[in-house]
Amino acid sequence: MVAHIEERRSTPGSDSPGRSLGALAAGLLVVAAFLLHVGQLAGPFTDGQSGNCGAMFALFARNAEALGWSQTWGVPVVNPVAPSVVDEAIFYTHHPPGLAWLVQLSGRIAPEVETGARIVALLLTLAAALLAADLLARLSGRTAGLVAGLLLLGLPAGHHHGLLVNYETAAVPGLLLLVRALVLSRGAPLAAGALAALLDIGALWPLALAWIRSPRGRWWRAVGGASLVLVSLAVLHRARAPASLAETLGQALGTTALSPAFSAAAWVRAAAVDLPTLYGVGLLLAPIGLVLTTRAIRRPLVLLAGSGLANVVVFAQHATGHEHFWLLLAPFVAVGSAAALVPVGAGPGRRRLGLGLAAVVLAVSALQAVDEYDVRRRTSQVDRATAFAAVTDTESVHVFPGGVPLVFLQRAARHVVAFSVTDARSARQVAASYAALVGAHDAPVLVVVPAGEPAPTWVESLGPGETRGGFVFRELPVGD
Repeated sequence: MVAHIEERRSTPGSDSPGRSLGALAAGLLVVAAFLLHVGQLAGPFTDGQSGNCGAMFALFARNAEALGWSQTWGVPVVNPVAPSVVDEAIFYTHHPPGLAWLVQLSGRIAPEVETGARIVALLLTLAAALLAADLLARLSGRTAGLVAGLLLLGLPAGHHHGLLVNYETAAVPGLLLLVRALVLSRGAPLAAGALAALLDIGALWPLALAWIRSPRGRWWRAVGGASLVLVSLAVLHRARAPASLAETLGQALGTTALSPAFSAAAWVRAAAVDLPTLYGVGLLLAPIGLVLTTRAIRRPLVLLAGSGLANVVVFAQHATGHEHFWLLLAPFVAVGSAAALVPVGAGPGRRRLGLGLAAVVLAVSALQAVDEYDVRRRTSQVDRATAFAAVTDTESVHVFPGGVPLVFLQRAARHVVAFSVTDARSARQVAASYAALVGAHDAPVLVVVPAGEPAPTWVESLGPGETRGGFVFRELPVGD
């Protein structure tokens, strides 16, 4: 059991372990996080994986605003539905709703829901940097802590995914709160466990890995807080979606190595690409810090490394195709690298070297952010959705044979079927299901293909259709 690390009196300006991060260092991290990401806060979500993640939470927020918590009970709704048929809505219960709630609240203040969602992600990223910095400051000194915070923000993982609106962004600060409560004995463990569980299941890995050597009373209180939240959410989800527990378990199993689609070779290839892309030189520094540092620092580092690795080993199928699943390793890489650069008792020269290297990493990320500003704001799916919304008939249900990404769905007209279909019968089935959800039971069904793109044979057989604004609309006959 690691003894409680108490605050120690030290002379002003000293850099000894045992002290909190300090206001000046915390302020520097706040400024760094803001300057690194301020240029990306506005505008629609971009195409691709991260854009679709954000679009899902934008849909959650807009649905909650339209339906009200009295009907949804706070459980996120995936597709827009009419208030009269909310009981038939598709409720999203695969993750805790804490992040969705934060985006909903922020969306009421920000001018655009996308901006509100990104502000939440930025605050969570900043919280992770502050928690990682304070963790190492108490164990190694303020300079080492500041280096850890700067690295968490400045490494490619922080630079490219600092505004990612998804559960991994929320899991990282939750995970660090638990490590802080269990290893440093700082803060209320019950509250840390409850908040981590509300943010994401991935934040709870320290509870599974630290139970042997944690202060037993604090570990049990953290488990109690997490259990209280998880049980409450299970009851809430089941009340709105009776099949939610089975669906969530099935979805979770499908993301693990037990999935029939899992390929160990593909997982290894993903690790070989994603890890260097996200962490660069940190992959070399963090293990050095783990091996060469003091015992007091080694324990939280092992816990952070184990939590990040558990996330990508247990959920191996999702980690194969989703780069952001590797983000839970960010605290280990940042803190471990800082521990290697600025070891306990480092002299002024070594501290300046560590700060200088961290500043270089941050400066490179800032330059890349400026360089990529226009590229990262381009989104052809949003342009296509805007064009579609301008020419579509909102009284119809629209079926896209190849499906559409969430970025398109969030910005397009309301009645869009996002599921891929391969024939007229399946098109009628998914359209009928969607019409029941949105209350458009008698609305005509139109099959839509962008003009200039080849249409499937079964769509061509429906007739020439009507071309409007870059899309061809063909009405789907009723019956076989």
